[in-house]
Amino acid sequence: MSDFTSLQHPLVKELVRLRRDKAARLERGSFLIEGYKQVVEICGKLAAKCLLVADDQEFNLSTIRADVVYRVPPAVIAKITGMAKSEGIVAEVPLPAPGDLGHCKKLLVLDGVADPGNLGSLLRTAHALQWDGVFFLGDCVDPFNDKAVRAAKGALFNIPYAAGGFSELAALLESVQAAVWIADARGVALDRAKGSGRLALVLGNEGRGVSDRVRLLGQMVAIPMAASAESLNVAAAGAILMHNLKVCDG
Repeated sequence: MSDFTSLQHPLVKELVRLRRDKAARLERGSFLIEGYKQVVEICGKLAAKCLLVADDQEFNLSTIRADVVYRVPPAVIAKITGMAKSEGIVAEVPLPAPGDLGHCKKLLVLDGVADPGNLGSLLRTAHALQWDGVFFLGDCVDPFNDKAVRAAKGALFNIPYAAGGFSELAALLESVQAAVWIADARGVALDRAKGSGRLALVLGNEGRGVSDRVRLLGQMVAIPMAASAESLNVAAAGAILMHNLKVCDG
């Protein structure tokens, strides 16, 4: 246990950089998690590089593994997390390594999803609905962005992931022999979507949808909606599609 009070402490500057910058996360091999429940869950499995706790809070830290623990003023936590209000606990943890998706029977592919909240919600849903893996294609927002991490609730510690370009995705889909469903309003109605064995669901960017090359890899599927309704947010559409495709596939 150690402590410091300065907002200019070198560790504060480094952790702020870690929150803001993907390159820093890759260089340091770690990212930030915030909130007691998530810290307990993740740092009960692996040791945090460091744990910072606000000195006006009393937490049970007995199950939290950390190389070093700092007691700091709430203002330090606020600066590190970028949140005016937080639970007063933040940890730097190692990035989970990409996994082998070759075993996946139900694979979620995210093609350029840009909003970190959407991406995090999709990861949380994929984990909850027991999909087997996630592939990040192209210019997806970093899943270890602080907003994505908060929305995902630790999902990437429970579901394997990989990232790559079109050629890597095409090779993966070929290797697993997955039926590919592309989320698109012009597709076949969801209640007519049938499949057996392995399947992959592709969700696209909030503005442009799925990229043209990826669209050629499978069949488009749409959620039946009222003609007067606006299109669904990608996180909501993804949840509906993941649930129903998994159910209809059995």
